[in-house]
Parts: sequence; C-alpha cells; structure tokens
Amino acid sequence: MHPSEATGSRIVVEKDKVIHVDTSALPDVSPGPLPSLGPESAPAVESIAARDAAHFFALLLKGIKSINLYRHAEERFTEFISPAHTALARFLHKYKSLPLRLSPYMLQYKGSPVYHEKSKENLTYKLYRDGMRYVVFRTGISRGELLRFSILSSGTYSERELLREDMVTRFWKEDFDCIDQIVVDGFGFGELSDDEVQLEVEKIIGYLRAQLSSKSQDTTRFARFSLQDLILELTEVEQIRGGIVTGRPASPQDRARIQDELLGEEQNSILSKVVTIVFQVLEVEAEEKDYSMLMEVLVQLLDLYLVSDDLCGVIHLSKCFAFLADKPLPFERRQSIKHMHSEFLSRMVEPQRLSQIGQYLQLSRDIDVHATKSYLLFCRENEIDILLDMLVQNERKEAKRVIIDTLVRVGKDKIDVFAARLGDPSSVVVRDMLTIIFEINPPNKLALVSQCYSHPSVMIRLEALKAMTLDHSRESLQYIQKAFNDENTQIRMGALRALSKRSPVVASQQFILIMKGSRFFGREVRERNAVVVALGETRTPEALEYLSGLFSPKASLFNRSRQNELKMLAVIGLQAMRTLEAFHAVNGQIQNRSHSIEVLKACQRAAHRIKDYLEKEHNCG
Repeated sequence: MHPSEATGSRIVVEKDKVIHVDTSALPDVSPGPLPSLGPESAPAVESIAARDAAHFFALLLKGIKSINLYRHAEERFTEFISPAHTALARFLHKYKSLPLRLSPYMLQYKGSPVYHEKSKENLTYKLYRDGMRYVVFRTGISRGELLRFSILSSGTYSERELLREDMVTRFWKEDFDCIDQIVVDGFGFGELSDDEVQLEVEKIIGYLRAQLSSKSQDTTRFARFSLQDLILELTEVEQIRGGIVTGRPASPQDRARIQDELLGEEQNSILSKVVTIVFQVLEVEAEEKDYSMLMEVLVQLLDLYLVSDDLCGVIHLSKCFAFLADKPLPFERRQSIKHMHSEFLSRMVEPQRLSQIGQYLQLSRDIDVHATKSYLLFCRENEIDILLDMLVQNERKEAKRVIIDTLVRVGKDKIDVFAARLGDPSSVVVRDMLTIIFEINPPNKLALVSQCYSHPSVMIRLEALKAMTLDHSRESLQYIQKAFNDENTQIRMGALRALSKRSPVVASQQFILIMKGSRFFGREVRERNAVVVALGETRTPEALEYLSGLFSPKASLFNRSRQNELKMLAVIGLQAMRTLEAFHAVNGQIQNRSHSIEVLKACQRAAHRIKDYLEKEHNCG
C-alpha cells in the first residue's frame, strides 16, 4: 500500500507531492469560498441557514466555556453541551448536513462567516495548521460525539504533544460517526501555475466534499490518490508547511525562522506520521503475508524512539494496538493484530532494549518518570534479574525509585529473588532489597529482614533496624529490643533510635530503666548521650517528667560529679525533645544558682536552640 493512501473521510496530500487526478472525470467545481454541496438554494434561504449555523456555534462556545470553568464536574459536561446539540439537531433536520470551511481564524458556511476568533487559541487554528480544510456535521450526531468534538478542538496542547500526535491524527483516533473532515497536508506546485493549481485543488476538494455530503447509499467515505515527487516552489519563500503569508513577503529572518521550525517539526513528527500510516494499513488492508514486514517496521520504530529517548512515543505506539482492538475488525485480522501486539511487547523487554532504558535513566538530564514506569511495567518475572542489575548500576534517586516501583509490581510473587540478595556485601543493595520486601509486604517479611542481623557488615545490620521501624507489629518490636544486647556500640545506638521511632511509649519506659540501671555509667559517653537523646525524641510526658526531675537532687561532696553529669544529660535530652514544655523546663533552670556554671551555660544554649526551632516551626506552619 502506498504511504499516502490514508483511510477515513479525508484526503491526505503529502508535502513535496502533487496530486495526479483526471479532473475531466470530476464535476466542474469552480474555485470560490465554498463549492456548492447540493442543489442551488436561494440567497435568502442560505442567509437564514448561515444565521442558524452561527447561533449553533454561539451556543457551542458557551458550552465549551462552561466546561473549561468546571473541569472537575465531568458529569455535567453533557448538560453544558445540550443547548448547542439541540440547535445543531434542528439545523440538520432541516438542511441534512452542516459543511464548514476552515481558515486559521474563521469558519464559513457557504461563504458566510459563522465563527471568527483571531487568536491561536481558537477552535480552528490548530486544525487548519495541521491541514484540515473542511468539517461536515451529519444528521444523527449524538450529544456524546459533539462533546468529544468540543473537548478535542478546544483542548490546550503543547508543541511537543502536537508534534507527536497532530490534530488530524487525534480526530482519526476519535472515530467520529457523524463528523467528517477533508484534510490537505501540503502541496507541490511543479510545472503548474498558481491559478491552475488553485483550480485543480478546488475541484478535488469540492468533489470530495460533494461525495461526503451525498444522500445516496453509496456515499464515498474516503479517497485515494497516487502521488509523484515534485519540488515546492514559491516566490520569496523556499518552503512553507503550516505557515500563512499575509500582507508582505517573508524577510530573510522570517525564512530562517520558518526553516528552523520546519526542521524541528519534521524531525519530531515524522515517526508519529509513520506510526499512523502503519496502523491504518493494519486496520484496512493488511494481509497475512504483510504482518511479518509490518512487525519489523514497528520494531524499527521502537528502536528509533528508544535511541531518541522518546519513551512517550513508545507508549503511544503500544496504545495504538489497544485502539485497534476496539475496532469492529474481521476475526482473522483481530487475531493477527493481537499476536503482533504480544510479539511487540516481548520485543520491548528484550535485554538490549531494557539496557537502553537503563542508560536513559543514568544519563538523561530530565527523566520522564511516568513514561519510564509505563514502559518498565511491560516487564514480567523473566526480566526481574535484568531490572535488579539495572537498579544496582544506577545511583540516581529518582531513577532508583522508578525501578523499585516496577520491581514491587512485577516481583510480588518472587520474594525469594529479593531475599537471596540480602546477603550482598553492599549496604546500598541490601537497603534497596529491604525497601522492595517491605513494600511487597509478604507474611514472612520480618523473618527475612532478621537475616540481616547476622550479616558481618555493621551498615547492613543498621539498615535492618531502620526497616524494622516501618512495621508496627509486636514481633518487630521484639527484634529491635533484641539488638540492645548486641556487642557492637553502633548497633545498640541504632536500636535506640529505631525503638524511639517505632514505639515512643515503650521506648521512654525502656530508656528510663537503662538510665536508672547501675551499668549506665559504664557505657561509653557517646552511648550515654544517645540514650538521653532517644529518650527526649520520644516526647512523652514520662520522658519530660524524668528529665526535668534530674535537676532536683542536690549534690553532696561525694556525688557532685555524678549529679553534674546527670544534669548535663538532662539538658541534652530536653534539647532533643524540642517542645514548649521542654523549653520551659530548661529556661526555668537558668537562674538556679545551685547548678554549676557549666550546667547553667548548657541550659542557656539549649533554651535558645529550642526557641529557634519552635519559631521556625511556627513560621512554616
């Protein structure tokens, strides 16, 4: 099938091509604002029809405005569009069809303007720019179809979105039943004069529009043309695609700007146009012998998207299969397309292509998180090892998060694969595995995590303690308390922090018992400080009462040093608490002359720091 043979109620004429049609076989349609669609009507009747068409568009614009104002109330969209639909139905009942000619800022019905808005955000500019020249509304249009047309034509799309999928393609995907369009996608002039070209094009478009408006049962729904290469020649402008020249010739600066825009547009949109053509061929004319060739074309398109880091294009390519699945196609063709879709998805997750995704996650300046997740979710259990290697090799936080989310979804029934890597010597790898295990949340997750307690690496054992704080069962509490007796000081200090986060009430009671114990002052200074800091971070009334009470006992000749040390520990604990009650407790000791100079200065510093913290919290709140 020739690439230009597009289907649907449209004519597509490619850039740098000329249409070869035997115009003698066509009815003579003279160039003008709008070729006639049927029998001649009296001017007065046409004026009334134009006024009715303008009234319909006024109601339609009002409905679109309401839709834009109440985007959250989708259930009311049909209500907003109902007045316009009623007016359109009344018009179509009387005149059978509503053909409209597009210009960049205007819609015309038989030469009479029915809509005019001179801004690029209007209903027609995007459609005209992408080649649409006529829109025809037919009898039987439903409210839902009119609503889809309204949302599509009034939508706000970025330049990137329009380059990937232009408005003509979006209209084709909507598959309207009672809305037809004629599209011209660029012209080549060749040896013809401007007048001859205008005449030939107007004849072709007029003929097609007349066929689209026919009342007979054999209405022509689409047209095909054989095209030949030709060079585009225009005075003052070497090449124009989607440009509009009015009033003055293009300056050298204008030409350079247009050429740059054209180059960028061609580079970004050619793939999407090829995708559209391939799927149109699949839908309409593909035979069994063509499927292997089309499959190779799709795989090459997949690789081109991957090389250009356009993952959105890949996702769009995959969704086109789902779009075809909703079409009423013959059973054999539907089965063939289903098989192609399955093979395409398997090609997407082949090792070399997943490796390309890994490089994208490592090197891309701005990661498209949504598109990358959508791509990786096509992986299955067979690709878990590849994803794990990708995770180990990647150090970017956002990239690791994307891969972990994928592994949680894909590997929920393969928990043993992640548990096997808990013995890895790298603490980073173990931390990632613990994150995956806890997010999958298997019944034996705590037993799996506890395996890390026997790991020779202190960092990995600390990671296991941190992971235990994420679980709220009694069993996790027991695992944390078990670490209090570890021979390593770092592990014991890690257990203190873990318990204060896991269960503040239990932690405050445990820490108070530790401080009251006879072995407390036999611990290292940093461990003693860690105990009171963890006690303060619990922020419980018991912790506040105990720490404040350490200021009360008077020092004697024999225990002055010990009492002074307890008071310094109390200051450290209250500062870690960082509450208003802790501030009052510390501030109240600043004038107490029974304390040593060291304790008084420590109280003053702690009160100042707690005050600063509370003020910042208040300002942020």
